[in-house]
Amino acid sequence: MKHESLVSINIRTYNSGSTLAETLDSITYQTYPNIELIIADGGSTDETVTIAKKYKALVHFAQKLGEARQKNFQKSRG
Repeated sequence: MKHESLVSINIRTYNSGSTLAETLDSITYQTYPNIELIIADGGSTDETVTIAKKYKALVHFAQKLGEARQKNFQKSRG
């Protein structure tokens, strides 16, 4: 069996509930099977985090863009 390398997909969100499901659907519909979703949320007050968790994304919170990038990088395994 061929080993597929893990690909980490890092996304920064803030009140992205109206578009996040479409984005995550697009990612999960790809044929490459070995992915992880990591989302840095900026404190959304809509359904963004709930949607992310439905896709089994790892969600953490970060207020600043640089902080989000750093945390996503640290949490990535792929």
